[in-house]
Amino acid sequence: MERKRRSGSVPQLGRVALKRVAVPIGSTGAPPAAPVERDPPADAESTAPQSPAAREAALLEAVLESGFMQEVEVRQHTSRRPEPEPAPVLRRALVVEADRPVREAVVRCLPDEVFETEAFAEPEAALEAFNARGAALCIIGRELRGGSGTVLCKLIRRAEAGSAVGIVLMSPNYTDPALGARESSAYGADAFLPLPASASLLAERIEWALSMREPIERLDVMPKRIARAIDARFAEVDRQDYYALLQIDRRATTDQIRSAWHAIAQWLHPDRHARLRRPHPHVYERINALYKRLGEAYAVLVDDDRRRRYNLGLHKRGALRLDDDRPDRESRELGLCATDDARSHVLESLEARSLGDLEWAEQAMARAVEIEPQNRELGLILSSIRKLLDIVRRGR
Repeated sequence: MERKRRSGSVPQLGRVALKRVAVPIGSTGAPPAAPVERDPPADAESTAPQSPAAREAALLEAVLESGFMQEVEVRQHTSRRPEPEPAPVLRRALVVEADRPVREAVVRCLPDEVFETEAFAEPEAALEAFNARGAALCIIGRELRGGSGTVLCKLIRRAEAGSAVGIVLMSPNYTDPALGARESSAYGADAFLPLPASASLLAERIEWALSMREPIERLDVMPKRIARAIDARFAEVDRQDYYALLQIDRRATTDQIRSAWHAIAQWLHPDRHARLRRPHPHVYERINALYKRLGEAYAVLVDDDRRRRYNLGLHKRGALRLDDDRPDRESRELGLCATDDARSHVLESLEARSLGDLEWAEQAMARAVEIEPQNRELGLILSSIRKLLDIVRRGR
């Protein structure tokens, strides 16, 4: 490889114009002296003209001996066999669908050079495979044998590696886009696919789901501190309750809840990131989805009745989000109330019973009976709570 010549430096080997050297080595540049008579050659062989290669070799030897070049760098260029290209890293994909033709069609749409795909008909086997080997993409049918695809979606999302996987829910029912969007949000999916669907639509939804799980920090589209905060909260949004999402204590007051929400809105509100909507739509949508979930947490916790209902589900069933489909017992007791005030105290009593605090439960139910003294059913519930509380007290 040739080196670039620096100003005033001596040219390196390979750049010397050997045939243009006319001044003998060691000459001072003075006018040539008078010719000196030399003895005639000893034989004719010595006067034979030299080959170009011999002349260059002799001149090079003279150059080296004269000290004209202090350093000579010789590079040996050896021929190397081209190194084999590394095999592409495949991304794992799981396809879970009870209908075999649909399952096989989805698998065929996933290119072998991009995905290493496994297909399952049963949700239990798919969940076991995910927990054992993980996945970058899960395509899940809503209607599965032995379980619901929405439940599987929720279980995968709450797994240790669940925050990094892109999930697509698919169903013939998702021809209603409102249902698809609602269930995707409720169960942690990144996209929904109405069936039947074209291969191009499937590819579009897969690309969107994978993009939704790429860390924002890598894109360098906003200050790294904010990008890291969004990535961290988005990774935990499906595994945290409302209190953890707002980073407040479970005994926080209404004012503390409002203060926490306003602090979040100052840096997370989608309007502050509107410039990303066109160049990076998946980033904007991720921010918007996170903002909506945190707004849901605020709206529930700032309302006393909804907060009691949420606490009840959180304590009894571990429900991270407020679920309007209450168990039969809760629905029955609340249905007995004729007034909102009585219903609020019944909710408080239910929450206390879920925590095992019978004294608090008895006091709350007594207040409900005071509001509706003619409500015989509420009186019977209060009586049963008092009997149970009396048993507990006598056993202490």
